[in-house]
Amino acid sequence: MESLASELISEYTDDLNSRKDWETTIQEGMDLLGLKVEERAEPWEGACGITHPMLTEAVVRYQAEMIMETVPASGPVRTKVLGKETPEKVDAAQRVENDMNYRLMDEMPEWRTEQERLYWSQPLMGSAFKKVYYDPSMGRQVSMFIPADDLIVSYGETSLQSAQRITHRMRKNKNEIRKLQVSGFYHDVELGDPPRDIANLQKKRNELTGIDAINDTRYRLLEIHTYLDLEGYEDEKDGEVTGIALYRIS
Repeated sequence: MESLASELISEYTDDLNSRKDWETTIQEGMDLLGLKVEERAEPWEGACGITHPMLTEAVVRYQAEMIMETVPASGPVRTKVLGKETPEKVDAAQRVENDMNYRLMDEMPEWRTEQERLYWSQPLMGSAFKKVYYDPSMGRQVSMFIPADDLIVSYGETSLQSAQRITHRMRKNKNEIRKLQVSGFYHDVELGDPPRDIANLQKKRNELTGIDAINDTRYRLLEIHTYLDLEGYEDEKDGEVTGIALYRIS
């Protein structure tokens, strides 16, 4: 198991290195938002630094318009009857629409907030992601926003569907992980101390949002979706092992 973990971490590191130029571009672009006061020493000590808010205004406008379009007062879900409409189909479609809107807007209170965060990040980074899954510690489905810098794939991949490997880099505090260990979601292993190092792009995002990385005591977890040919779980055809790696989560 340790050798498999080392191999996966090595491949994850390769994926990170493949997109370094992209990360550098995003970091430089964040400086153009003008959200942080800079103490300048060029061209002289204490020089005034001004950043035009055009980029920030465009991001805010995009976020506002997307929220209005996708989250109207009646709810974000709309159903459509395929084929010939009948009173029974229309009634069933309306029940599905009402149920889905109730689950998103009432049972999942984080849904709209996470959606707004996504619409802020998307125009800045070019991509943004949502992850919907069952959280045993909450006992319900949750919908979480994932920044593009926390979803790592090799830069040469053309889509998530065809990607050889997808890594979700998560941060959880000790109590959150312990809850998931007790529920059986994670293996019950010793956690040790959380790492203090932080990626450059995450550091830049923390600076803009006022998060102190030094006092961040959360653990970093890597959820890797990849293809593996594991002993005891081999792909077979006509009773023979094919050697084909199958899609797995580790």
